[in-house]
Amino acid sequence: MTDVKIFENLDDLLTKAQKTSGVPGCVAAVYHNGKYYEAAAGVVNFKTAVPVTTESVFQIGSITKSFTATLVMMMVWEGKIDLDATITDYLPDFKLAEAGAAQSITIRHLLSHTSGIDGDLTTDTGRGDDCLEKFVNLLSDAKQLHAPGQFFSYCNVGYIILGRVIEVLENATFETVFQQRLLIPLGLKHSAISAEEALFYNTAIGHEMDEDGLRHAETAYAPRSNTPSGTVLGMSARDLLNFARFHMKGGVTLHDERLMNENMAAIMQKPQVLIPLSSRYTSWGLGWMQYYWGGADTYGHDGGWMGMSAYLRISPAHDFAVVLFANGPNSSQLYMDVMDPLLMAGTGALPPDLPEPPSQTVSNLSLYCGRYARHGQHIDIVNEGGALKACLAGEYMDGVNLEFDLNLLQRDRASCLFPGFPKVASGYFLDFDDEGRPCYFHVTERAFRRLGDTTVD
Repeated sequence: MTDVKIFENLDDLLTKAQKTSGVPGCVAAVYHNGKYYEAAAGVVNFKTAVPVTTESVFQIGSITKSFTATLVMMMVWEGKIDLDATITDYLPDFKLAEAGAAQSITIRHLLSHTSGIDGDLTTDTGRGDDCLEKFVNLLSDAKQLHAPGQFFSYCNVGYIILGRVIEVLENATFETVFQQRLLIPLGLKHSAISAEEALFYNTAIGHEMDEDGLRHAETAYAPRSNTPSGTVLGMSARDLLNFARFHMKGGVTLHDERLMNENMAAIMQKPQVLIPLSSRYTSWGLGWMQYYWGGADTYGHDGGWMGMSAYLRISPAHDFAVVLFANGPNSSQLYMDVMDPLLMAGTGALPPDLPEPPSQTVSNLSLYCGRYARHGQHIDIVNEGGALKACLAGEYMDGVNLEFDLNLLQRDRASCLFPGFPKVASGYFLDFDDEGRPCYFHVTERAFRRLGDTTVD
């Protein structure tokens, strides 16, 4: 049975958690059985000290992908897109570095992050209406991290390609389609899809921490070309809850207008690729993460950008959805203090804890040592006195190397303890060769490919 008392006391829960975590500002909102519960704490900007309200807009980051996927599925319903058609069926001139890759990657691959494109590119192609076209044209140099459909590896570029497909088929900019086909029909009136629009709202600014203390994030918003992948600049928690309710209602708005076939909404929630070794989620659908914790059928998405964090969880079986926004560091602590109890109250389930490392570990740790790389990042794994140590570095790390411990739980699974994170994360090794060496290390939702026989001392 759902415990609604925690929803009714949401203000107290959030205020206490905001002070504990030190996050400058945050909003939490719950929908349950026809009722909304909302709370706000802290400030939108530590320099101006303007208070956060429940109508404040926060960047939702990669939750934008669920909106982009929704547009794609609306067009599938209309017969404009076939999930199993290839990129070149819609973008005939599209090219990737590997011959034939563009002709074998499908729309389904892009939606489910199984395309294999080594794709966390963030090239700024300007703020003109041709920015997506320019960005996609630059992908002729993008390599394959793995074969299409081989396994899951989070890929921002895939959703930018989808945004360009939408533009071509609708003969309009992605922002125009987003506005006319989703924001307006869904009645999302506290949402801004550009920096210019965000000026009309009480908009939260991202914050980060350095040796001098709290500061503004270096960049307030991502390049316009990243919009389909994760650059919705601002949305209120209520607006995001109403988007969740649209999916809970099977593609029907709160005003009973059908925008998408119920079957399309169901397909989005259906697992496309299993993530068996993650404690965060169990599978990935078409635009949604899925969480089958303790039998609870829950889905959602996370988002993050330059000092901003956003979380959305939806459980139709419990007529329940929850949103949490934060505009600063230590949001993982805030998540534990706020989202965990709300999820337990709403669904009766929480993500499982990773098991402790076994007393008997793999004897030949050298098999795992070496450099694993993807675009803009690499991980060096070494054996130090019988224990595996890892270091994440590269141009995307802004000169900060992230060192962490690896504890093998099984031959292909490890627990990862990242500094500053209250929960242990999971990593896993994939595609072992004949000598027992893994060809990939998968962590932070992404696959890193081993660079030959390279060994790091």
